Amino acid sequence: MDKNNYSLYSKIQRQIDPDLNKIFKRKYFSGYNLFGSTNNKEELIQIEAIVENKKYTILFKLVCFFDISSIENFNGENQMKKSFLERMIKDILLKNKNTIKFGDSRTIVKLNKKNISDFVQENINNATIFKGYFTSAQITENGLFLLVENVSKYVTQKTVYEKIQELRSQNTSLKESEIKTIIENYFNSHKTVLTTYGSLKTYRIDYIDFDKSPKKACFNILDCEKMRTITVFDYYKVQYNVIIKDADQPLVIAESKSKRKLEKINDKTENSNININVKEEKTIYLVPELLYITQNPMEANNINKRALIKKTRMGPNEKMNEIFKINELISSTSCKTYKTRDGKTLPSKSPYEVSKEWGISLGDNLSIQGRLLNPPTLLYGRSQKIIPTNGRFKSGVILKGATLNKDNFIYIYDKRETSNIRNLLKILISKAKKKDLNIKVEADDMKGICLKNCTKWVDLHHDLIKNKFEGIKMAILFLSPQLEKFYNNLKDFFTNDVKIATQFVISKKLQDPKKVETIMFNVVEQINIKMGGSNFYINFFGENILLKDKIYIILGLESRPSSKNIDYIMTSSKNKNFNKIITSVYTAKNNKEEKEKALTYLMNSALNELKDGTSQYSPNYIILYRQGGNYIQN
Repeated sequence: MDKNNYSLYSKIQRQIDPDLNKIFKRKYFSGYNLFGSTNNKEELIQIEAIVENKKYTILFKLVCFFDISSIENFNGENQMKKSFLERMIKDILLKNKNTIKFGDSRTIVKLNKKNISDFVQENINNATIFKGYFTSAQITENGLFLLVENVSKYVTQKTVYEKIQELRSQNTSLKESEIKTIIENYFNSHKTVLTTYGSLKTYRIDYIDFDKSPKKACFNILDCEKMRTITVFDYYKVQYNVIIKDADQPLVIAESKSKRKLEKINDKTENSNININVKEEKTIYLVPELLYITQNPMEANNINKRALIKKTRMGPNEKMNEIFKINELISSTSCKTYKTRDGKTLPSKSPYEVSKEWGISLGDNLSIQGRLLNPPTLLYGRSQKIIPTNGRFKSGVILKGATLNKDNFIYIYDKRETSNIRNLLKILISKAKKKDLNIKVEADDMKGICLKNCTKWVDLHHDLIKNKFEGIKMAILFLSPQLEKFYNNLKDFFTNDVKIATQFVISKKLQDPKKVETIMFNVVEQINIKMGGSNFYINFFGENILLKDKIYIILGLESRPSSKNIDYIMTSSKNKNFNKIITSVYTAKNNKEEKEKALTYLMNSALNELKDGTSQYSPNYIILYRQGGNYIQN
């Protein structure tokens, strides 16, 4: 049987269902696999089916026997049970008329409405929030569990077409081939798109075909039992009553599910002698004008970001109530009907009934109370205590001030800003004294480097290497508009070549007298940390969850996927008082072994930082906070 013919496959599956019910006490199809519990000891089951006057013989090889309701061992059988549960829950959620799969295969979002323009109450500055669930199964010492997490997907009401035009307008000086590369690179990291027509549906972008357009690209459709050729432009007009405004725009070619499955199969059989016959894929044409871009909320501007966080933030009990609503979705998903061989129409069992048959229960009366921990107290110098409110706190004097003198600190500036720099340094020193830094130099005595050649990096680099940086711990750089474009070069030079800490300040932000005071206070705190001081001590102990006589290390983990790789970022506390941190980054290929290698490396890096001079201590507990998560991370 052609495995790409999903329609035929489902017809055969429904027809042989009655026969399978006689053999299996419980059964469930997952992809092309049948999971079942039976006492039948035969090694082979053979069933015949006739669909559209063609006879098919279906063979089932019994690999193992298991009962999903009794989980006692942790061998390969459990992985099949895990796969079954993940597949079943996803299928249940997707059968609900108000849900769609969104990007990740296990991310299901609730629509409630079928038109994106109707999301008025969820609309934030031309962006829409879709709320839903991320589900995955987890094997633990206590059995098989379903992990459910709230997710919010952020969709800009900017179309792919508008983004392409924006990228073109931003790069008018480049060649056409270079502009196309920029567009391709952008959509390599923004692959998931949402249609603006019909039932909202997500696709993953394979590539953008600049040689095709809605009026040029054609494909065949069945019309009144006859095949005819139609353009993409005419298809949208007839099928969706949508008139494409720009008939010459490029087309988005979407990935098909079967193609992605094929790629996985080819990876597994690359070094084997197995031949796989695959039917040629149908090309899926999408029009940029009719696709919304999905985005990471952290890519939004600060105003949008704050609004999105406020909209999606939930208290612990509200979060628990939202998670428990997944039960309502399962029980409310309607069952479908199917026809038997003799033409009778029978109802299939609802997903809720099937889950009960398999011994799976998500709990009928779940009641778990969330807990909101008290905010930690920040202890500053002079015994000053501050409790942050809603993530905001007014910083006081620092706990331990670093020493700043003319031999360990320098400033770097553009020659054109000479007249203003001296005044900025005086403000900096004044704020540093108020913060209780150990200041042993006045502004007039500080060492400075004046950069005269700001047109080319070669000349700028020449100016810098004339200077000696022996004993220097810190350099503050005042970036004029001419120097801003060399930020990456300057950062790389001081970090890798000179190996000293840097603090960059954009000059134009210091032109407003009202902002100078606040900016310089923040700059002083940054300088103090980078020169070995401590701004504050976080008191997590006692009233919260930490024990006073134990040592902890706190790790924050985030993963950022790109087209082929995943960047893992881990920030970890590096001392007992949690006021010093270290951040490590590791780029891994998107496979299990590389992911494990990345997390092992980051964890080792964090543990190796728990050193204070010649002494070393080991944590009694490791607290890991993760952004998102997957099976490997768990």
